[in-house]
Amino acid sequence: MIGASAIGLGSNTVVLGNSSITKTRLQGNIGNVDSPSARLHIRGAGTTSSTTGLLVENSGGTANLTIRDDGAFAFRGGTVGLADSGWSVTNKTAARTLDCDSVTIDGIADIVGTLLDALKAKGILT
Repeated sequence: MIGASAIGLGSNTVVLGNSSITKTRLQGNIGNVDSPSARLHIRGAGTTSSTTGLLVENSGGTANLTIRDDGAFAFRGGTVGLADSGWSVTNKTAARTLDCDSVTIDGIADIVGTLLDALKAKGILT
């Protein structure tokens, strides 16, 4: 325990400060590995769908981001799953603007194709 009025949580735990603390600053790369290689380096406890490597919740306890150790993920309480695969786009002209007053099927298809490519580039689709 470190800090005035810090209260422990039991064996094999570390407590920094108390519930009145408004800021905790840690310097350098931080992680649960011997040599963290990023500002925050988290290594999961397994490699299967039964273990979660990272969970970020809002103040009400609702999951905003879940990443399982098998690579599956979900945003804002969605269903956790691996990136959807098998998507391909052909004959697309990159388009990021939709004129809602002058819509064509080809124009919508180009925008959908551009969106699919962007999702693939981010690893959300494969």
